[in-house]
Amino acid sequence: MSPDERAVAALPTAAALVCAVADRDQAEVHRILGQVDDWPALAVVLAGHVSPDSALGLVGQLSPETKAVTILRAAASQFGTTIAAIRSDSRQRAVLDARAVAMAAMRYAGLSSTFVGRQTNRDHTTVLHAAGRVGENPALRKAALTMAALVGERGAELGDIGDDRPAAVA
Repeated sequence: MSPDERAVAALPTAAALVCAVADRDQAEVHRILGQVDDWPALAVVLAGHVSPDSALGLVGQLSPETKAVTILRAAASQFGTTIAAIRSDSRQRAVLDARAVAMAAMRYAGLSSTFVGRQTNRDHTTVLHAAGRVGENPALRKAALTMAALVGERGAELGDIGDDRPAAVA
């Protein structure tokens, strides 16, 4: 596996770790760290967000498809579901939240609502609605911003993003 592939594979773990640290959930941090099998890749991903001039510079160079899959993996991992379930018609609460957060995170990462809709088997208007719903919930908003940051974006101001492009965080 190439260094880039290893770093992409470590992104969901990094997302879960960042969320657990932000939530000050020590038990979850220990659980996540206990499951890490590629410490160098995790370190590179985390360091890449500390210094954008890092040696890899990988995160900002991801394709839209890779950004989408990375966010879908992170959402599935965080909500205890699968990418297939997120893309399905499931109405289970964990799947609904994972789907909404993933769609919002992709929007905040600068992906168009039409593209996000194709990645999640949804109409672009559903994507906009989900992003608005996530923007109104502080816990879901935090998760979406964290996931957007994993793919090299600073995220967006959440809330009403009725137009097709989210506003950048200052």
